[in-house]
Amino acid sequence: MTFVERLTLISSLAALVSALAALFTAIAQVIIAKATNLSAYKLESEKMFFHAQVEAYESFFEAAQSFMSRSPDADAGRLTACCARAILFSSRDTCAKLSGFSSQLMEFQSNPTPESQKAFNASAYEAFEAMRQELLQMHHPLVERKHRT
Repeated sequence: MTFVERLTLISSLAALVSALAALFTAIAQVIIAKATNLSAYKLESEKMFFHAQVEAYESFFEAAQSFMSRSPDADAGRLTACCARAILFSSRDTCAKLSGFSSQLMEFQSNPTPESQKAFNASAYEAFEAMRQELLQMHHPLVERKHRT
């Protein structure tokens, strides 16, 4: 093999290595772009879920406040609808506490006794605390989420 043939072979190998490096770079850029897009999608989904959850909880407590200040028959449907919407964004434990709060509220409105007042206050505290924990959990990514799928 002559010097020129060796030089041609080395140049061909260098061109092949350069082409492979360019191919790997292109593949890596595609993978990085997909990973970045997926991360951005997940982040945006989390933000949208959080805001929808906050709105649902807020409307539920506005309906509960309205229900407590007016006649029970007028706002029972709205309270139930807002409770159902808040339940959609909650874990099983929070669902139970929201349902308990809603039923205790209706019971207290229909029969305001000291016992029903105590039960209502306890269920209100449990519901507030459960919702607070749900919202805090959105800010701690290492904690396993308990949302229903």
